[in-house]
Amino acid sequence: NDPELSAGLDLLLLDGGKGQLNKIVHLLEQLGTSEPLPVASIAKERESDIGEKGKGLYEKIYLPGRKNPLFLHRNPDILHLLQRIRDEAHRFAISHYQNVHRVSLLTSALDGIPGIGPGRRQMLLQHFGSLDAIQEAPAVELERAGLPQTLAQSVIRVLSEIESRAILEEQGVTDDSREVPG
Repeated sequence: NDPELSAGLDLLLLDGGKGQLNKIVHLLEQLGTSEPLPVASIAKERESDIGEKGKGLYEKIYLPGRKNPLFLHRNPDILHLLQRIRDEAHRFAISHYQNVHRVSLLTSALDGIPGIGPGRRQMLLQHFGSLDAIQEAPAVELERAGLPQTLAQSVIRVLSEIESRAILEEQGVTDDSREVPG
């Protein structure tokens, strides 16, 4: 129920169908937004919607209070704009998930290094400010932060391995796909 939030929005566009739209409309009603917020959802059409001839040519736009969707041909400029907005939202969501996943991997990796407990982890985070900064720090910097030399080298090795695995996962490379045929 933040007036500043709804004041800055012209349209809330969802990626999904009628079910997702109805859930958001219900949620907005429960929140009691002071200003009505225009909401719509965009969904890909399926063969069952308009038949085989139209398959892949249209997007469906659902609007609150309207039983049937609008079918927009994929060529008009407005549809391209809506598709670009949806694609950017997908890109942002995937990028955010990958960053959160990477940070959780690194955090749990710190916890898994013998000699790094909650106290040392907190000390490292306070000294460097972020996991990225810890990961980029050379061993000598980790030592200046208070880690023994062997522990500093272990931290660098483990975080480097975790980061390499995360990059390979983002690229769709798994342990199975890296095996060399015998």
